[in-house]
Amino acid sequence: MIRPRIPRLFSLSIRRADLVRREVDEEMALHLALRAEQLQHQGLAPSEAWAEAVRRFGGFDPSRHALHDAAQHREVRMRFHERLDALRQDARYAARGIRREPLLTAFVVATFALGIGVNAAMFGVVDRLMLSGPAHVTDANRVMQFHLTHEVPGRGDFTTGDLGWVTYDVLRRGTRAFAGIAAYNVFADDYTLGRGAEARALSVGTATADLFPLLGTRAFLGRFFQPDEDR
Repeated sequence: MIRPRIPRLFSLSIRRADLVRREVDEEMALHLALRAEQLQHQGLAPSEAWAEAVRRFGGFDPSRHALHDAAQHREVRMRFHERLDALRQDARYAARGIRREPLLTAFVVATFALGIGVNAAMFGVVDRLMLSGPAHVTDANRVMQFHLTHEVPGRGDFTTGDLGWVTYDVLRRGTRAFAGIAAYNVFADDYTLGRGAEARALSVGTATADLFPLLGTRAFLGRFFQPDEDR
């Protein structure tokens, strides 16, 4: 069963600004017609009666714009009060439902809480893995990586991030568009550190001396190598 106030709220929600202005124009036209008819009864011709009614009204266009603005403000106030009244009625309806069905209410609340918690946890995972930068990098949103795209005969475009030392050195010395430039490379093969039973496999990479200061990271133990050791 549809609640009685729903059609009324629906009709209010579709009251557009053009409908409000049309109602104002119809009311003004009716008022002027009644005033002109009254003046005709006093002996004026129809055209003279209409002109006199408009003159006494204070000018059609200025009054029309003022009434349009007033009607719009009135509609805004009415919508606010209608929505506030609907909110009060919904709150009372919900309160009665909670008193009648406390177990159902608890189940619904628990379901919502579980769903919100799962969504928040999933968003945290996605944000950590895909949206936010690494936690140990300072101002990760400003860090960018260079890639080079060039055409390979017979194979089309080819994109690589392996630019080589010469390109890195040219960018470092010749550009002022960046706060700093560093280079690194991660090898695919594992290397062995240690001997005998204490040996363990490590992933090895190379980096220029300015990489870690550029990222704002600090060594957990010891220190990073210096620029003079980068030669």
